[in-house]
Amino acid sequence: SPELENKIITTLGAKGARYRGALYPVPEVEVIDRSGLGDSFNVSLVVKYVNNGGDIEDAIQFGNKIATINCQKKGISVIEDEDWAALGEINW
Repeated sequence: SPELENKIITTLGAKGARYRGALYPVPEVEVIDRSGLGDSFNVSLVVKYVNNGGDIEDAIQFGNKIATINCQKKGISVIEDEDWAALGEINW
């Protein structure tokens, strides 16, 4: 139903994510490993959402950034200090 569709964030892999008909793209990068990307996207989205006063669009874009970083690393990984610096984000 359209009402349900307005509540779902759909991840699209290399195409980014979709929410309420809007596409939130990601840059094209070399994918090394897809392990844990859904978890990386979801947890970073939630943390950003809670810390930014409920701005879902900002949270989706942040989730995309974290998943993009992680897909370029081998295995399950963490965001390192240099990753945070490149993002311009504070390491919570």
